[in-house]
Parts: sequence; C-alpha cells; structure tokens
Amino acid sequence: MSANRLEAIYNALPVVLQNLLVSIKGFQLQKVRKSGNYSSYRRIISERSHWSQQQFLDYQLEQLQAVVGYARDNTTHFYRLCDELGLNYAFINSLDDIRRLPVLRRHEITQNHNDFIAHSVSEKQRYAVHTTGTTGSPLKVTCDSDARQKNYAFFDQYLDSIGIDSDSRHIIIGGRILMPPDSNKPPFWRYSVFQKSLLMSSYHLSDQYIAFYVEKIADFKPTYIESYPSSIYRIAQFMNERDICVPCKAIITSAETLLREQRSAIEHAFSCPIFDQYGCAEMSVFSAQCKKGAYHVRPDYGLLEILDDNDEPLPRGEKGNVVCTSFINRAMPLIRYNLGDISAFGPHCDCGLNTPTLIGIEGRKDDVIYTADRKAVGRLSPVLKGLPVVAVQYIQNQVGFLQVLIEPACEFGEKSLSDIDVSLRSRIGEKMQVEYKIVDTIPRGRGGKLKSVISTIGKPNLSP
Repeated sequence: MSANRLEAIYNALPVVLQNLLVSIKGFQLQKVRKSGNYSSYRRIISERSHWSQQQFLDYQLEQLQAVVGYARDNTTHFYRLCDELGLNYAFINSLDDIRRLPVLRRHEITQNHNDFIAHSVSEKQRYAVHTTGTTGSPLKVTCDSDARQKNYAFFDQYLDSIGIDSDSRHIIIGGRILMPPDSNKPPFWRYSVFQKSLLMSSYHLSDQYIAFYVEKIADFKPTYIESYPSSIYRIAQFMNERDICVPCKAIITSAETLLREQRSAIEHAFSCPIFDQYGCAEMSVFSAQCKKGAYHVRPDYGLLEILDDNDEPLPRGEKGNVVCTSFINRAMPLIRYNLGDISAFGPHCDCGLNTPTLIGIEGRKDDVIYTADRKAVGRLSPVLKGLPVVAVQYIQNQVGFLQVLIEPACEFGEKSLSDIDVSLRSRIGEKMQVEYKIVDTIPRGRGGKLKSVISTIGKPNLSP
C-alpha cells in the first residue's frame, strides 16, 4: 500500500484512533532507538565528555583508520576508489591523510546509492532515512539499528549535559503531518504515550489557531520543547504580545538558523534558555550549544573539516564548506561528505569541554513560503521523501502562488509528479496555485549548494 493511501486512511480516522496509531509508532521507534547497546553507548559517551583534546584526537585517528578500512572492504564505491588511487589498508597514519581521498558530493550518492551501502549489513538490518534539508536535493540514507542507538545516545547525553531528563514530558513542534493541512479546528496535535511526547503540527500556526497551541502547551506542562525556530517563535510572539508566560526548563531548536530576535522572544515567553543543535540525517556531525552558548562539535561522532571551494582546509575563523566523516553509521559509511552547509571553526570555549566549536553556521535557514490563506510553511524537505528527484527549488513571488522547479532522476515519470503534488498539498492545502516545471538542471551556488526556497515577497501580513 502506498504512503499516500496510508496517509488518507489515517486522516479519515477519529482523533482517538490517530493517537493510538501515533503511540504504536512511538513504541516501535523507542524499541529501535533505545534497545540493544543504547545504554552502554550513552554511558561511554558521557565518560568521553571529560576527555582531553589529545584523547579525542587519538580516538579520531583510531576511528578514521577503522572506518576507511571497513568502507574499502564492504562498499563498492570505496573499494573501487581506493583501488583507482592505489591506496592500501594502512594509508591513514594521521588525520591529515584523509585528504588523500576526494570530497564526496551529494549527487554522487543519489546517482549510485547502492554502491555506498555496506555488504556486511543485510537488507533486514537496514533502515532508510530520507533527507533534503535546505539544499533542495533529496538523499536517501541507509542506516542500521546500531547507528540509530548511537545517534540517540549522543542526543540524550546532550540533554543530560544541559540538565534535562530525556525521559521527561516534552513537546515536539515539527514537520510531521498529523492531520490534513485544511483542518480548521483543534486538536492540532497528537500524543505519543510511550515517548511522553506531544507532537504538534507546524502547518497550522496561523493567527486564529495559535491561542489553542498556547493553551495546550500550558496545560501539558512540558519539561522541554523541541521545535524549528520559526515555529516556536510565532507562538512566542503571540504570548509576549499578551504577557503570557509558560515556564519550561529548556527549548531545543534545530534544522533552521536561530536568529537573535527569535532567541530573545522565545526565552522571554518560556522563561528558560534556548539550546540550538546542529546535525544531519546523514549522521555525520553532531554539534550543540553548551550553557555558555558555544556550538561544540562531538569529535567522537565524526571528523569535521572546514574546506574552501578547492577542498583545501581553512584556518580557524574562516568560513568554508562543512565536510564530514561519520564514525557511527556502518551501514552506509560516508567519508569526506560535503553537507552543503557553511561554517567556521570557532575559539576555545571555557565551559570545560575540550572539543572544537563552530561559528556562523549557514545553510540551515529553510525559508518559508506563504499559502493562499497566509499561513507560513517551512521545512518542505519531507515532500520529496522516497521520490526519484535529483533536486527541487520553490520560487514564490506572490502569496498563494508557488513555482516548483524539478530536476528529475532517470526514474521520474507522470506518477512521480502526481506524488509530489499530493505530498506538497498535504502541507500547503488545496487553495494554493502551484506551477511545476521540469528542468535539466537547477543552478547551484557556492560549493555546489542549491537554495531550496527563493522568495521575493518578504513576510506578509499573516492575519487572515
């Protein structure tokens, strides 16, 4: 049964049954994420947090040698690459030796996906994770349960470090489709019992509905909230205009660039600090703010390089392309993978962590579009999930009208376009006028990065 058909069945169910299905899905996710070696990984990650810089460097070299050797032995791409370059198993003797391998671009993976999957991981063990992010270019990432356990162990240990119990009640405001976009009455949320998580739709944050969100947040009393900055900011603006405060312990933001004015408004509305996190579905980098505000990179999660457009390393403080090598995902080892983001290494932080820092992270600002009824919709990356598309770009020059440029993959057909339209309209509604254009190539910018959204309209009056 297709995903669109399953979604239609889900949308037709009463809310109580939708909550049940959300809870069942949550239970399944918890079972994958927090079983196996999760507990031991979390303990080990916590212990490593106290390491010296040299201990991290030694660990990175050890992991780099292991990952490169493993990728050569178990993937078609890296076996062929090492053979062509004449590189044997022992060519990694220092971290700098990784530069003997070329930088990997996203299009290379999308065009030859199976060549990057490890033969040692059976199909039964594999999970597919789809990502588009701000680049507008979809990527299917293959991982296994062990990688997911490591990934969530890193995140939960991070919550520990800022004083948050990962098992406490929390709210997630994100891009999940919890109900049809044209729904015009609450609840605009569903509850996952086993995760103690209230999932709120980011697609219904128009002025006439925000009061319902605020009331529910106050009633739920979350310990912390995870959200895109743009979503929680709209709620915070509403609260601040009415002198409403709902105290939480922390707000965790990710996926978009957190602006200074957003931080100020959100922290005031919820009377707590914001901790911004930078990562990717490719499981190649994990960076998050400490209590002093610095973005610390976990060196035991992966090796991060900052390179210029000629793939040469840049000194601290100089912005360049973020290139990463994952240490945690053996199902699809990505080595020297260009994320398409821009950043720079920052100064040492005196918070006590002996880890690198990042400054000026760019490329995560997923610009919003505005629907016919003036709702702001961001994070359109899930629209392309599983579809044969090389890249997409959304262009908006007036409210209620959207032009979509599609750079198709070879398997693209009429059904693909229909699937995109169904997926897109499940987020923006039926009133929006959409024009699709199939193009040979969408122009890229610096470092080969494609801007996902081009908008000339600015922020309109959002009142209906």
